[in-house]
Amino acid sequence: MLRMLARGNGRWPFRRGKTDSVLVEKINPMSHPPRIASRFTVILLSLCACATLVAEPMLKDGDRVLFIGDNATLQFYYSRMVENYFTLRHPDIRIHFDNIGWTDTAFTHLDRLERDLQCFRPTLVTICYGMNDGGFASLDDDHREKFRKGMTGLVDGFQKRGVKVILLTPNCVDPDRDKLSRIKKESWTYNETLAQLSKEVVKLAADKKVPVFDLFSLMLDVQARGRKDDPKFTMIPDGIYPDPAGHAVMAYGLLKALGCTEQASGLELDAGTQKAKADRCKVENLKVTDAEISFTRTDEALPTVFTDAEPVSRYIPLIEDFNQYRFKVTGLKASTWKLVVEGVETGTFSNAELAAGLNLATRAGPWQTMARQVDDLTVREQGASCQRWVYLAQYVPADELKPGYEAYMNKVAAYLDTFQEKRIHAPDARQWKWTLTAVAAKN
Repeated sequence: MLRMLARGNGRWPFRRGKTDSVLVEKINPMSHPPRIASRFTVILLSLCACATLVAEPMLKDGDRVLFIGDNATLQFYYSRMVENYFTLRHPDIRIHFDNIGWTDTAFTHLDRLERDLQCFRPTLVTICYGMNDGGFASLDDDHREKFRKGMTGLVDGFQKRGVKVILLTPNCVDPDRDKLSRIKKESWTYNETLAQLSKEVVKLAADKKVPVFDLFSLMLDVQARGRKDDPKFTMIPDGIYPDPAGHAVMAYGLLKALGCTEQASGLELDAGTQKAKADRCKVENLKVTDAEISFTRTDEALPTVFTDAEPVSRYIPLIEDFNQYRFKVTGLKASTWKLVVEGVETGTFSNAELAAGLNLATRAGPWQTMARQVDDLTVREQGASCQRWVYLAQYVPADELKPGYEAYMNKVAAYLDTFQEKRIHAPDARQWKWTLTAVAAKN
């Protein structure tokens, strides 16, 4: 079994489409084109109306996070992006993550709630159900009541154990991408059903006083605006399951619900005074001449990676809100400069661009290599954790077998902790040599 978990590489179990590889804070509308900004502000304000506010990030050193939900959670994408964010943005703290998404409903999850609590010992759980709960048809009283009982039972069960809870509404469907013949045509009024279930989730969050983010409304809005710009636009290619871009929207919502606001470290240099203004980073060996600036830099907070999020980046401020890695240099004499960090050429910039400040998060550099390494480790870790749950944690041994079973489960847990350790320590070596060199003007 341990060998099987090691081979899992996180690509298992189910991927669809291109997936192989309400809490809202202040948004800066000027970071988007005016048309998009005004529309996006409207949808965010509507989400704020039913939001549960979080004063500060809900995760801290030593927390154990459990992602539960149906097929979208099982795709391992939005949870992966959130895990990457915390690993890189807070590299000096230890947070344990487990994803046990499955092809079920909130109501059927109640049968295994106690086992999940004992097996994973979470301090915070995120719950994203609804897609399967409506039966892929118009919502009837039976499905609505089972959804209420399931969601209420999950929230109560976790809260009684002192576990913090965050609720997410389900994603929307794309009615123009009906590629699943097993789904009745009636299901393509299914967004009406999902809208009703989303209201149930928001109401439950208000009743239980827990954070919630209305993913359904935001994803429906992004889908509508994307389709207006490009009739072929979709982030839900098979109609039901989001692709990585759709999961980026889900990750955005969950990060907001978690109260996340912190950006990566930043640095401002004044070449004239040879002074550095460091934001959560340490600068050493600073040397400044008219032709070159060099220094070593160690960051406390690193940029992250949102896999294949570009198709939705113009509709949500994902990069603006969660992936700023600012670098600014003033007082330069030469007009053009080449930036190299730890032997990697990041780009060539004018002195005006450097004086205005750059976001280097998505540009080439050792932070990109590190982010890809963390992402790969996260994929392997979440896949192995899910296999543990599927093959072992759901087994209920006879009384006489429990001592041996529990001992074996402890052994497996210790082995899987090695995956967590590799991911946690991946950002440890983050002291890099930066060199900014003047580029001679061409004749």
